[in-house]
Amino acid sequence: MHKTTIPTLGGLGIFAGFIVAILMGLPSGIASELQYFAAAATLIFFLGIKDDILVLSVTKKFIGQLIAAGIIIKFGGVRITDMYGFLGMNEIPPVASIVLSLLTIILITNSFNLINGEDGFVSSPTNSTFYK
Repeated sequence: MHKTTIPTLGGLGIFAGFIVAILMGLPSGIASELQYFAAAATLIFFLGIKDDILVLSVTKKFIGQLIAAGIIIKFGGVRITDMYGFLGMNEIPPVASIVLSLLTIILITNSFNLINGEDGFVSSPTNSTFYK
């Protein structure tokens, strides 16, 4: 239990910076695969906002992450298709490639989520027990 109020919407600033960087960095009129990354990030952003305001179940968050990863894989064209000889594996079959890509994207998404595992870590690092 926290003795003081902990800010929650720190991801808002990070997401705003991400979107501004995308809008400023892309030449106008070009529709690239990056738009699908932005769509997936927007989905994850709104799930995070809803989770900050009203607590979401783990199942709903996981389904949202699956949908976002599916957008990146299907429309963004991002898939792990080759292991380049790691553990004696080279080319991966298409179904295994999709499953491995989904798991990898969800793993990375949750790794970033663990960075913000402490309440208020992103929005106000000085309130974090990490710094005390």
